[in-house]
Amino acid sequence: MKAVIILITAIMCSSPFANEWYQKLKWPTDRVQDQVKLLPFGQEFKLNHFLETIHIQENINIQFLLIPSLEGEDIDVRSSEILKSISTNSQKSILFLLSLSDRQFKITPNDPMAFSLTEEEINHLVKVTVPFLSQQEYSNAIQSYLKSLLFYLNKDNQYKVPDLSLNKNYNWQNFLFFIVCGVLIFMLGHKLRKSPKIIDKSMGLVKHTDNHRGLFW
Repeated sequence: MKAVIILITAIMCSSPFANEWYQKLKWPTDRVQDQVKLLPFGQEFKLNHFLETIHIQENINIQFLLIPSLEGEDIDVRSSEILKSISTNSQKSILFLLSLSDRQFKITPNDPMAFSLTEEEINHLVKVTVPFLSQQEYSNAIQSYLKSLLFYLNKDNQYKVPDLSLNKNYNWQNFLFFIVCGVLIFMLGHKLRKSPKIIDKSMGLVKHTDNHRGLFW
């Protein structure tokens, strides 16, 4: 029984499907910093992975910073300071800064990015974002902004912006994979708890053998 459990576990963990889930579940970068928890964790996690892919394949640094307050500081000044700290002179970078209590947000590109976006295009990014922010639909605001931004940056090779809904993209294979893994872990744990026992008659004790080391809107 033990050998069967180990064999099945090894097959599951070495399958391409397991590797796919490892890529999904490994800890992402901090390209989305949601200090006010406007996005559920799953959405922030998924968005971070997507922006990391863009960064690796296109060398484009897209950042989101969602903060509780500017604390009296001018949003233009704060945005410029943050952009300088996260970007280099040779890399295209753009920052989406949102202050919740001030009801302001700012889209700021660095100089290399500014050469790729016209003023009209940046204004359009604001235009497609504001209606969702006004309705407090923050996920939709980010999704709409990203779709337009990536269209302007690369019209020939369009990336599919992830659906930020938490209830989609889970098919029956994903569900079955987690069920099987859960059963295997339970069975293995149950097996370990029932480790063989040795009776030491001379001491009158029962010993367990150790066989399992182991902008405004």
